[in-house]
Amino acid sequence: MAAGVDNVPILGEAATFVSEHKYTLGLTLVSLALLYFGIKKQWRYSLLKASSLFLAGALALNYSHFFWWSDDAVVPLTQTQNVEVNLTELDYKVYAGQSTLYAAQALNVVYLGESPVKLMDELGWIQNKTFSRSDIELADYVSLLQQRTPPVSDLLWNGQPQHFAFQLPGTLTHRSHIRWWYAGIDAQTKQPVWVGALSYDDGLKLTPYGGIVTVLHSISPDVDVEREQLKTDVFRLNDRWNAENIQLASVTKNNSQHDYFTDGHVLVVSEQASYVNNLQPSESIEFITMNTQS
Repeated sequence: MAAGVDNVPILGEAATFVSEHKYTLGLTLVSLALLYFGIKKQWRYSLLKASSLFLAGALALNYSHFFWWSDDAVVPLTQTQNVEVNLTELDYKVYAGQSTLYAAQALNVVYLGESPVKLMDELGWIQNKTFSRSDIELADYVSLLQQRTPPVSDLLWNGQPQHFAFQLPGTLTHRSHIRWWYAGIDAQTKQPVWVGALSYDDGLKLTPYGGIVTVLHSISPDVDVEREQLKTDVFRLNDRWNAENIQLASVTKNNSQHDYFTDGHVLVVSEQASYVNNLQPSESIEFITMNTQS
């Protein structure tokens, strides 16, 4: 402990988690204190009063989180453009907050090229607004709900929310959607790298998220189904893009640490040529050997 919390990973994660939930924890303590004194003083409807305080506070925290705080400390895209990355070394997990104590969701798509926006447009995906990168007021939110294109809640990869989000036409509770993050320049092909979290909304659930408790879409845990559908759609579109599954992530089971299960393959979409064929001969041999061993 004398070395400091930062040198003990689990304590550091716990400290981040508590810091992120400080307002919710404070509201809970105040509500419990009100309930305690109400019972001790024999107030009428003590439980109802304490519950009402907690509910009103939770609604206020939800409003503040999505409409006031969500764009705080967001790093502009231009600050990370020249960072070189290797696809085999990226973290293929995203989280609902700054701490990795949240159940992880999957990164299961990579796009190599200037931007995935043109591909999404040609495939018929609809671009969503996001709370972190769009100035959304409550009236805007209601309007987007009516259009069946609600804003996408933020997931964090390397501590940053997605740069773009898209959905296929669907209902408010059932839709395919994808979030994209710019990752840097691929050290091998020298192309821009975008990583994507593709999944399917199949309902609603009450869940901890970003330091609050809120109602969000529940995610179908079989993320490989959506990945394979996107691969099929890319090939059906035309021969401009190549799409191939590469073993970049780990085989994952659906458990308390993950909200999904996967065979570990990531769909790599690149313009015209195969990603593996774009590598130098020695790099290609090393890449294939490493994936065979994994």
